[in-house]
Amino acid sequence: MTLPGAVNLPLMVDEERHQVGIAYKQQGQQAAIALGEQLESATPAALPTD
Repeated sequence: MTLPGAVNLPLMVDEERHQVGIAYKQQGQQAAIALGEQLESATPAALPTD
């Protein structure tokens, strides 16, 4: 199912995704989830203006 007019927006930039991947590999899933949540809560969402 698709939503007409829906827009996909990335939650993180490449460097942040890289950091989460390293945390996952070295510390496990829960650490990666916690880091992802921390990174996302620190960055305000960028919404399209048009």
